[in-house]
Amino acid sequence: MTLNGAGLAARLRANPLAVDAFIAIGLTALSLVTVASGAQDLGSYDPRSLFLLAMQTLPLVARRRWPLAVLAITLGATMAHAALAPQAVSATLCFLVALFAVGEREDRRTSGLAAAVCPVAAAEVI
Repeated sequence: MTLNGAGLAARLRANPLAVDAFIAIGLTALSLVTVASGAQDLGSYDPRSLFLLAMQTLPLVARRRWPLAVLAITLGATMAHAALAPQAVSATLCFLVALFAVGEREDRRTSGLAAAVCPVAAAEVI
């Protein structure tokens, strides 16, 4: 069975939760591999750091259903992780994926407010 580009696109459109799960699990795996390889820019093996790292990526599974809640969780986890590990300047920044979902799913006013808040919060992290 071959799967051409049109067939794959149709399958992905038919199951957006699978796409979101793939994004969330993929970003989590990349983050954990980075930490496991010894890079210090995403924190350490500290359980709190690993928990916050997971809270930055795994909620993206629900980004289409609850975009504002996912944005709040991922942004809060990013800020908490930056406070816990100040050397972790290159945080995952997965809240930007969540911000995209807010822009895609919410009205202009809500999206604009979220877009105004995120750079202020990101400035605190950086």
